[in-house]
Amino acid sequence: MQRDRGSVRLTAIKVANAKPDPRKRVEIADAGKPGLYLVVQPSGKKSFAVRYRRLSDRAPRKYTLDGFPSLATAHRLAQAVLDNAAEGHDPAADKRVTSQTARVQSSDFVEGVFKDFLDKHVRTKRGRPIRETTRRETARLLGYKRDPSDPSEWIKSGSGVLPRWQGRTVQSIRKQDVLDLLDDLVETGPVAANRTLTALKTCFTWRVRRDGETLPKSPCDDVDDPSPEAERNHVLSDIELAALWRAADAAGYAFGPMVKMLILTGCRRDEVRKAPWAEFDLSARTWMIPSHRTKNGRDHLVPLTDAMAGILEAMPRIKGKAGLLFTTTGETPISGLAKYKRRLHDAMTRELGKEPQRWTLHDLRRTFVTGLQRLRFPLEVAEAAVNHTSGTLAGVTGVYARHDYAQEKREALDAWARHVEAIVSGKPGSVVPFTGRATRG
Repeated sequence: MQRDRGSVRLTAIKVANAKPDPRKRVEIADAGKPGLYLVVQPSGKKSFAVRYRRLSDRAPRKYTLDGFPSLATAHRLAQAVLDNAAEGHDPAADKRVTSQTARVQSSDFVEGVFKDFLDKHVRTKRGRPIRETTRRETARLLGYKRDPSDPSEWIKSGSGVLPRWQGRTVQSIRKQDVLDLLDDLVETGPVAANRTLTALKTCFTWRVRRDGETLPKSPCDDVDDPSPEAERNHVLSDIELAALWRAADAAGYAFGPMVKMLILTGCRRDEVRKAPWAEFDLSARTWMIPSHRTKNGRDHLVPLTDAMAGILEAMPRIKGKAGLLFTTTGETPISGLAKYKRRLHDAMTRELGKEPQRWTLHDLRRTFVTGLQRLRFPLEVAEAAVNHTSGTLAGVTGVYARHDYAQEKREALDAWARHVEAIVSGKPGSVVPFTGRATRG
């Protein structure tokens, strides 16, 4: 219940000195501007309100002024409200509609939902932080990119899903809209269509879980990948691998040594690209990748071969707080990988006299594992060497077998390094394959 203290001519001092009633809201009518009230909440918060009667039915109405303006400004705004009401309008109702529209624009339109999703969806289903590379790729598919002037902000990229659905609310997107979008994308790239569907499913599911009242169901439910994808299984031949090594050698720092380390270690791209010097112990010939930098969340010890150590010792050390191996700024890891990779591919083409099969940096990891098996290393050793747990080291074996394969990994990496050296030098026959006599430390 409110308490009306009657009508007084308000002044700036009286407004400032108005005291709250801890039991109820207080309204003080301003005799200097009939219809204007000073409202004082029990908490002490103050505001101005304008009371008027709707012209159509003489129903009493209340319009609260935004913020807490000065008394002079409140007088001016109140007169505008009263004039508007005298013309037959309902300022309070109009304000409510405007406010609701503003809320819809910020929370329900596709562009707003996409941005909120990119900002606030920070963890995977397993609770691990989402990688920045994954976030950027998802943003690209949805139609956003990082703002170059402020990397913490997202700006429209002009591509992706957003240009097709911009101006629509998420509630207006139907399953058929998703299907039509995917049909168009399949024509230009089946894989891109599948990845876009994954991004949309994740985004809409996130929104449903956050606000199921306004969006009870995702339009992506029961939508399957529009195009089957063949599992990639490309392995570089010895000839291709030797050509790539020589191209990387000629490329120089920083991309060249990075590719060589990928070839020799079988590690994932970003495990190498983002590696800091602090993880390496050259005297002990070890590289310890901590769990927060590995895909499976487990520490990974990589024994350093002489070849790896030689690469590291020949590299420049660029100063920076991050202490990164592969950097041009000292603060961030090397970027622009697609550009550098194209250069290596072109160099391989010139050496081989023909264009090699299209390859990716991840193919080097597959080539490494396949190479160890060709050298007669057991699959569990190959998997341990790349910190992989989905095959023979998964399941019950992964739970109960605690052997770290440190000795076997060192022998495997040494054998692989000798193999790479032999094919690069043109003497593959000099490689001595693994005989299976490694000890299990």
